[in-house]
Order: sequence, then C-alpha cells, then structure tokens
Amino acid sequence: MPACSDCKWFVDSGKASHCSLAKPTGHPKYDHKRSVRACVLGTLLKHLPCMKGSVLEIGCGVWKVPRRLLRKASVSWVGLDPQKHNPKKNIWDGTVGSIPFPDSTFDWVLAFSTIEHWGGYKDTVEDGLNEINRVLKPGGKALISAPFCIHGEDLFYKGLSEEFVGILRGLKGWESLCLEEWRRCCEPLDPLREWMKEYVRYGKRSKRACDLFSEDQGDIVSWYLEVLMTKG
Repeated sequence: MPACSDCKWFVDSGKASHCSLAKPTGHPKYDHKRSVRACVLGTLLKHLPCMKGSVLEIGCGVWKVPRRLLRKASVSWVGLDPQKHNPKKNIWDGTVGSIPFPDSTFDWVLAFSTIEHWGGYKDTVEDGLNEINRVLKPGGKALISAPFCIHGEDLFYKGLSEEFVGILRGLKGWESLCLEEWRRCCEPLDPLREWMKEYVRYGKRSKRACDLFSEDQGDIVSWYLEVLMTKG
C-alpha cells in the first residue's frame, strides 16, 4: 500500500479526508484504537475472498470482527489465545510457541497485532513462525499484521522493521514471502500516535515511551507491515 490516499478505503469528502474503516467503536474508552484497527481490518478484507477451508487465528482476544467475517464467508474458524479457553466457541488455550493442533491442520493462520507480544510468553518470532509453518497444510498461508512503533517487544516498539524482515527471510520451510506497508505514508490522514500517547500519559511504561521520544528519531509515526507467507 504505497500511501493512504491510494487505498480503496480512503475517502476524500471535500471537508475532511478519512478512512472508511476507521469507524467509532461505540466505547469511548477504546475509540483511540479505531484507526489502528482500520489497517488490520483492511488486511483481512483484502485477502478474505481467497480464504477457504480451515483458519486458525492466533491471539484472537476479544475483537470478534475477523471470526464473524470468516464465518459469514463459510470458512471454518478456530481461535487460540492464552487467556481465552472456551472450546464451545472454538477458542483454545495456548500460545504460538506451542500450538495444540497436529501437523498440516490449517489452510490459513492469522495473527493480527499479536506478534509484538509473543516474547511476553517466551515465544520468539522464529519459534512462533516455525510452529505456524508446522500446523499449516502444504501451500497454506500465514497472514500477519505486524505493528511498528506502537507497543510490544522492542523489535516492534522501536520500529526495527529491517531487522524483523531479516528474521523472516532467514526462516526455512516457506515458499514465498510478500510484504506490504500500511499507514506508513499516511498523508493527508493524521499519523498513528494513539498508543504512544497512552504510554506517555499512563502506566509504568511511560518512561519507556519518553526514552524513545528522547532519541534522535525525528517524528515517530506508527504503521503496520502486512506479511503473507506461503508454506512450501
């Protein structure tokens, strides 16, 4: 996605340009997330017509939009989350480093804004992607939305995207790797800074955000990297 202005969901109304996917949540406490969720939703909608068979969503959490869209498209959805264990709703307990399913089970594996948290559960990026590769069928695809300069482990929090891509390119067992940037060239929309504002204003991590701002990095803009990997 070269620029927000070229995105199919960009709206130039003449008064105020905006993203049609960045709709209010209805909960003021979480409204700051709406522009962040927009890029994730756009990534899903872009690939949804190609999805079929069985899909595993890593870190499904409480955001139910992906599972609803997949089920509406008659795709079999299964969720995995370390804090949500409800087999009746097809949500299983676990982390990406130890996925509780046999080899070659899924046609797609999704991970939306979760990869930056894998390290918090002692799972490295390499370990998680190797495990995803294991549970994918041959030719299956992994779709990941990785945020930079928003939150999570230092690799993502500090915006080390080149280092991250280097890790991806060094992995074995993958036939192809496709990358696309979202919201990095955001004009005329406002840049994403919601999470940074939260860290500066609240919580024990505020010093971490202030330290990052104090470094000579210029104007910090948060953005997403869409990663699409095909198992060999």
